[in-house]
Order: sequence, then C-alpha cells, then structure tokens
Amino acid sequence: MPAPKPSAPPTASKLDTSKGNATSALYSAAIGPISIDYYLPLFTQFEEAGRPRLAWNWAACLYTVNWMIFRGLGLAALAYGAIVAGAALLLLGVGHLIFQLSPTTELALVTTLMVLAFGVPGLLGNWFLYTVYRKKMAHALRESTTFPEACTLLAREASSRRRFLWLVSLNVLTVTVALSLYAWGVMRSVQPASAPTTLPVQPGAAAGPLNQPNDAARLSTPEAPSSPVQSGRVENAEISGPTPVSGPTPSPTQAASIAQPARPRFYINVGLFAKEANAQNALNRLEKVGLPTLSGTVNTSRGVRTRVRAGPFNSEQDAQAAAATIRALNLDAVVMPPT
Repeated sequence: MPAPKPSAPPTASKLDTSKGNATSALYSAAIGPISIDYYLPLFTQFEEAGRPRLAWNWAACLYTVNWMIFRGLGLAALAYGAIVAGAALLLLGVGHLIFQLSPTTELALVTTLMVLAFGVPGLLGNWFLYTVYRKKMAHALRESTTFPEACTLLAREASSRRRFLWLVSLNVLTVTVALSLYAWGVMRSVQPASAPTTLPVQPGAAAGPLNQPNDAARLSTPEAPSSPVQSGRVENAEISGPTPVSGPTPSPTQAASIAQPARPRFYINVGLFAKEANAQNALNRLEKVGLPTLSGTVNTSRGVRTRVRAGPFNSEQDAQAAAATIRALNLDAVVMPPT
C-alpha cells in the first residue's frame, strides 16, 4: 500500500477570516508599530461583522493631512487639501467680492467649513483606512508566494517611527516659515504708519513736513492773524523784491513758510460700497494702519453708495506709498490727481 504523500505547505492565496487566523498578522504588518492597539481590535471587529462601521478617530480629525500622510494615504491627502482650499477660495473670493456677504454670514460659512473639514475625516477615517488596508493586503498576497513574504511586503509600506519623526520635523519647519513670513508682512505694513505725520496748517501756509523744532512750536501755539497791511507788505516783497518792513522782523523759518505756495493735496479712492457695514470695515482697516480717512455718500446710477478715501497726502510719493499699503490690505487703491 503506497505511503500517503505529505501535504504541501500552506500558501497565502486569500484572506483567512477564521478567528485567531493569519489575517491579524497581516493587519499588524500593514498598520505598523504605532497605534496598533487601537486599530487591530477595531479592524478585527470589522472582519467579524463582514463590513466596516462608523467609529470616531481623533487623529484623523485633529491631524487630518498629517494622519493621511503617516498612514500612507498620500493621494487622499492631496485630494483633501485641494477640496478644502478650493472651498475656502470659493467662499472668501466669490462670496466676499461678488455677493458682498456680511461679516456674520461669512463667519457662519467659515465655521461650517471648518466643522466639515475636521468632522468628516474624524467620522469616516477608520472606514476609509480599513478599506485601503484590505486592498493592500490582497495585493500583497497576490504578489507573494508565501505568507511571511506577504507580511514583509506590507511592513515595508507600513507607518513607522522614522516616518513619524520626519513628519514632526516637517511641521516644525512649516510653522517656523509661516511665522517668519507673517512677522515680515506685519513689519512692512507698519512702516508707513511710523512715518512723520504732517500737522494741519491754516490755508495759505505751507503743507510740507516740519523741518525745525520751531515750526512745531509755532503751529501748536495759536497766533494772532496778521493785519491786511502786513499781508500786503509780504506779498509786495515777494513780487518786487525785498522791501524794508516796519515792526518785528519774521524769522527765516516763518518767512519761508509764508512765502512758499501751498502744495497740492493727493487723495486715494478706496472704493464705493453699497453696504454701510462694508464701508465701515474698510475705514477701520485703513485707520488700523495709521492712514487718514474720509467717507461720504454719493448718488450713482445704481443708487446711493458710500465712498471711502484715504488722504490727504502732501506729495505723490507719500500717496503712492500709502496706496501700496492699502493694496496689501486687499483693498483697491487709486491715486487721484492733485487738488
């Protein structure tokens, strides 16, 4: 009687769903050493039920993109980032510029977007990760001839402590660069506000910046208006040349300020607003960076609008510098001809 042939060693050709089987070993290899105590019992329950179920995942909620990259879901992370960024641009761009939504409505929409951006991954993260791991395990079994070889193939792509440290370093670098750029932008926006501010003067006096300490004292102290005779003498001296004048002789600084013609004033048109709240918001942003502001209502073909302007400025250079600051605030800035 021929001796029975020894049975061939088992090969991994499909997932074994029996209790205490090799599927747990495949899941362990696919998950990796981090958080295996959380995912392995959960995925085992999914296997016993024959389908995944909803289960909250705090890591997927709070660290969505990092969690996806750490778990080897690079394409999902790109799709998630594109969807969230597109929704934010659509909300802040189209909603703010075209529909001119109120601040309360914008806040409500942004809050809803944030809740969905973090809540949906937290609720569906385990479901999605379970489905991906099932596909990876099936692919590893097809590409391998033995069970240990399949586990080794899964372990190469699994999450590791090295990948975790790499992600932490990348996040620290990203936050450092973002804070540096923010600080640089704040410093640039504050620079125009730190420039010396021209004090208001009486009509006919020079509107240029103060160059001497005596000028500030003279402008801050109210002076008695000059008599018509004295004004006439100054005008005659300016036209026909120096002429002796009786009475106290003005200082060279006062004479220069009187003889110098008034400089033109420049204004910057920021925009016409149909809603008073939007106009007030623009005024607040201009005043926050230290720019002088003007506002008033005008009648247009589309109805009454609130016009917001910045100024006046004593030179075109000052007006152009202020216009650059206004554009940095995402507001329109058109320098008007001098008046």
